[in-house]
Amino acid sequence: MKKTTTITEALAELKTLDNRIQSAETFLLQYGLRQGSTIDPLSDEGGSEVVIPQRMQSLKDLLERKVAIRSAINAKNAETQVDVCGVVRSVADWIIWRRETFKTELNAYKKFQNKILDARKQCIEKGFQLKDDGSQPTQVTEVASFISETEVQAKIEQLSEIESTLDGKLSLINATTTVEY
Repeated sequence: MKKTTTITEALAELKTLDNRIQSAETFLLQYGLRQGSTIDPLSDEGGSEVVIPQRMQSLKDLLERKVAIRSAINAKNAETQVDVCGVVRSVADWIIWRRETFKTELNAYKKFQNKILDARKQCIEKGFQLKDDGSQPTQVTEVASFISETEVQAKIEQLSEIESTLDGKLSLINATTTVEY
């Protein structure tokens, strides 16, 4: 029987499953082996030969349920498009972007900005002119910046806005989007 629920509820169920999986594992480690001279602690439940295979099956079922839930969430995230500050990506792509590229991208633009500011400061100190129009310098006293300071600043602002908006958008999507597993 399949269940339909929101992604938020499915994520909560994953946490519950993790606890149940840990509990099943602990039980199996505790009772899965015993010496022949030891009294069967599971005799009241039908004996170790009955209970342990049942618990092994239960563990397998819990793990399979976890795979099914995660797979349903991933499939839905791959097809659900989200517009964050004018940039449209799938939820899956936003998650990857946030985890793997956001900080690198932001840091790169901040380094570009610092490099330009440092060049501007050095130009002022030396009496040089910083050309930021992307053209080649024609005089010894000119320094050319081929990276647009305006574009760098705009990109830093956009990335900061995306970061501050993204979690709220993803939370809303998780609360309103349903999955079936």
